[in-house]
Amino acid sequence: MLSAWRAWCGAGMLLVVGLVLGLGWAVPTRAQENANPLADYYGFGALELYKLQLRSANLIAGDFNNDGLTDLVLVDNSNSRLDLLQQQKDLAAAAAGAGAGRVNNINNDRRFEHRKIPLDREVASLTAGDFNGDGRRDLAWFATPDQLTVAYQSPQADFTERKRLRLPDVQPAQWVLASGDLNSDGRDDLVVLGKHDTYVITQAADGSLASPQRLMNTTENLGLAQVADLDGDGRNDLSYLNASDSDRPFCVRLQGADGRLGPELRCELAKTRGVTLANIDGKPGVEVLAIEAQTGRVKVHQLQQAQAQPGELAGQLIQYGFGQTGKNRDLATGDLDGDGLTDVIVSDPDSAQMIVFRQQAGSGLDLGSTFPGLVGAEQVRVGDLDGDGRLEVVVLSTKEKTIGVCRMEQGRLTFPKALPTEREPVALDLADVNGDGRPEVVLLGRERSAQASKYFLQALTVNAAGEFSAAKLGGQDAVPVALKTTPDRLVALDANQDGRPDFLVFAGTDRPPVFLATGANGVPAEVSAAEGGFGLGNVAPGGLFLGKLDKPVVLVAQSNFARNVMANEKNQWQVVDQYNAAEAGAKIVGAATVNLDGEAGPEIVLVDAGVKKLRILRSDAGVFRPWREVDIGAFPFKSAHVADLNGDKRDDLLLFGEGKFGVLYAGRTDPRLTTIASYETRQEKVRFNDLAAGDLNGDGVPDVAVVDVQSQFVDILNYTPDGGLKHAVQFKVFEAKSLASEERSGSEPREAVIADVTGDGRADLILLSQDRVLVYPQDAAAPPAAPPAGGK
Repeated sequence: MLSAWRAWCGAGMLLVVGLVLGLGWAVPTRAQENANPLADYYGFGALELYKLQLRSANLIAGDFNNDGLTDLVLVDNSNSRLDLLQQQKDLAAAAAGAGAGRVNNINNDRRFEHRKIPLDREVASLTAGDFNGDGRRDLAWFATPDQLTVAYQSPQADFTERKRLRLPDVQPAQWVLASGDLNSDGRDDLVVLGKHDTYVITQAADGSLASPQRLMNTTENLGLAQVADLDGDGRNDLSYLNASDSDRPFCVRLQGADGRLGPELRCELAKTRGVTLANIDGKPGVEVLAIEAQTGRVKVHQLQQAQAQPGELAGQLIQYGFGQTGKNRDLATGDLDGDGLTDVIVSDPDSAQMIVFRQQAGSGLDLGSTFPGLVGAEQVRVGDLDGDGRLEVVVLSTKEKTIGVCRMEQGRLTFPKALPTEREPVALDLADVNGDGRPEVVLLGRERSAQASKYFLQALTVNAAGEFSAAKLGGQDAVPVALKTTPDRLVALDANQDGRPDFLVFAGTDRPPVFLATGANGVPAEVSAAEGGFGLGNVAPGGLFLGKLDKPVVLVAQSNFARNVMANEKNQWQVVDQYNAAEAGAKIVGAATVNLDGEAGPEIVLVDAGVKKLRILRSDAGVFRPWREVDIGAFPFKSAHVADLNGDKRDDLLLFGEGKFGVLYAGRTDPRLTTIASYETRQEKVRFNDLAAGDLNGDGVPDVAVVDVQSQFVDILNYTPDGGLKHAVQFKVFEAKSLASEERSGSEPREAVIADVTGDGRADLILLSQDRVLVYPQDAAAPPAAPPAGGK
């Protein structure tokens, strides 16, 4: 039986160990800390033990019976229940814990009454909050396979009133569920990380929960959702970890002034074993506390926003997701709603829908709205086809074998109206082929026969009544194009700058595009590569960019360089300039021209998938030389676009990729994580695996408790702005050679929480280890006036 001992602040106490079922549960003392002046400011009372189950998880503290005392709740999937450890006010009158009278059984301490809340499904993640505005703390959990349950605390604290929501495509895992005020209305909301979408369930003014809002993810592998104010603006933000990005795994969606979560900001963070959010410096905004996996160091980071300096660039892309990754999507930009701001539209062929990201004045692009569309809509273009000053959206569906036109009306995108086409359309673009100042729909149509397919270039124009009809190409209704394989993209360009549209036909990336040059007769004709000049090579459609330097340019990305090319008077390709990436690992997949430094003239941006960077070249005496680099990670690049996407009258760079697009905004910097403190233990055989923050010595300043799962120590760290993280005191949790279980595998102790669970106003340390909840009550003895600024 474990006797109760008290660990006082004196340096002469010995380490006291009690044996519990083969484990040595250790009471913390300061016997080994006499050389550390900080140790005198920390102390704990008698260790309290509460036996649960080996599969107990998701330790959460909160008042779950509205009596003003802090309780504990955990998930026990081995018994299909929640274990509620309810703090009792009168310990003297409380009955002895479960197991009294059994031989070789260790009784629970008497502080908590063990209540059991039955469940009918296996729970993956648990959170707590006031989800109906009645002032009582409720519970919410996500259970397999797809059910979110909210259990409301009644005046009797029985949690029998429940609301269930089905949320599809969620990977049931611990910490995919979090809660907090995510729209600044003073009410607790819920957020669930799904595979394709993040679900946000807000609370209405009447306390009811609204229908889930979907934020489209940029990747599927998200976890560890946390809600807190990261940037210090007084509004809660959402953070999570992205397992797909080893360079920038810490992701943040900042809440804007409009109460909406913004796009995804990815921050550099070394691979971690544990991450938590806590305010340890007393200033607005929480810090990010992390344990580095490789070094074992404990680091404190802040999300800091630096003022943009002239010529300074944002350090990364701001990312917008499409939900499901999908393939064969297309993207276009333009002012779709007529408000003078550029929007973004993305086709979603697999889901038969279009995604519109509308730009909001003062805040930039929203997170996208979906509208019904054609099945298999793999190509999209935007242009004012009828000359009324409003843009139309043109989409091509290879599955439905049609071209449709739609537009934004009354806040939504209309369903595409099919255009009359004589042949099966396989590729399209917009170009002014008749010189009337309005673009026509130019398409490649296919005629199938038993022997082979024939392809024809043709155009459609619209009259004042909105009716589409064939437009002549130099007097011809259709121009035959000799193609050996099915084309997948058609690009209109003025290759020789004669004012007439030419065309490139792409049919896979294993062959050069077919060049159709439009002559004085207005008829596009194929130009053979054998006629001289440089060939374009096996360039992908996304490797071609139509931009502007001192005049319009055509950039072609190839291998470790990009070329500025144009066709001469004989329609032979000539190289005007070349921009090299002189590095062995370089792989240039795209290029663009955009003014990023705010000075006269644009820069050239090379998209380097080999080293995962944007290489930005700036003109120096007429020669473009390396200027800046921006990390983009393993971005699945498809194409580059340039447009003003935040209404500041400056063009920004948009990279379109599989499952998402990213924007590098010109003239602004974005928040980034900055390390403000670091700690490395001097002890050997230590593996820090979890951490928690709270005031463990009553001085009003949070400390950090770090859990070691190799030697089973807890290391308490003191933080000061000047001294950073300093070792204060260390104690052993238990003595054991090895612990293994068929029911649970992992490292112990596995969870830590700091909260006042003794009702004395002082924060205590609570650990979950094996089948026990361990409570280390903070010492009631008054500490000295203030701890020194440093320790060991």
